[in-house]
Amino acid sequence: MEATAPLLQKKHYILKDNIYLRAVNVKDLKRVDQITSVVNSAFVTNAGWTSISSLINGDKVTPDDIKALIHETIDYEKTKTQLLCIFKRHPTSSKNGNNTNYNDSEEKEVDGESVIGTYLIKGGRTNFPASTQRTDQLKNEIGDSECYFDLYCILPSYQSQGLGGKLQLAGNLYARDVLGYESAIVWAFENRTPELLAWYKKLGWKTIGTMEHPKPHILKDEKARYLVFKQDLTLFKKSSL
Repeated sequence: MEATAPLLQKKHYILKDNIYLRAVNVKDLKRVDQITSVVNSAFVTNAGWTSISSLINGDKVTPDDIKALIHETIDYEKTKTQLLCIFKRHPTSSKNGNNTNYNDSEEKEVDGESVIGTYLIKGGRTNFPASTQRTDQLKNEIGDSECYFDLYCILPSYQSQGLGGKLQLAGNLYARDVLGYESAIVWAFENRTPELLAWYKKLGWKTIGTMEHPKPHILKDEKARYLVFKQDLTLFKKSSL
């Protein structure tokens, strides 16, 4: 199935009252700093269970990274990239502007909504690093029917409220029903907490191999490796969240 830009822009998933998931669009370029702050709050502070601050140096993403991903999302037919964001609607809009502070207690609104999470889907043929060892009888690349997920995070103050599992399900359904993928790949540091790795497996992800980090210079331990997980998206039921 070939997804078109109008279809991608219209698809929303309701995760909870006043909280929904959708792909970014050109209007979200004014949210670049806010989205950057959400991702870095989740990954490079110690405020939540998604933190990898003990494993990497510096930020997870920059504003330029997010701006590029928004443009790639808009040009999906060419890039096969979709950056999804979780938006929280607020009863009133104070229009405080973008949030550039990593302290998520200073959550800001733009047009009556604030971004509280992200989910990146990338498809098309993508080669893994040469060090990758897959055990699922496939070559070390992502094929035409396979995508990979990244930047899967929720603002720390919204974690442990049941949103993580709903975000995972919505991302899976979006990748399959809107983008047409049959399976997905995700990776996590091998030395993350046992509880986190167990959570991935609980959601149906199966370990299929290992790979080294493509940018070892940012690692605090250059020997840190990723575990590679795979999920069969065809197994999910066509049901609402």
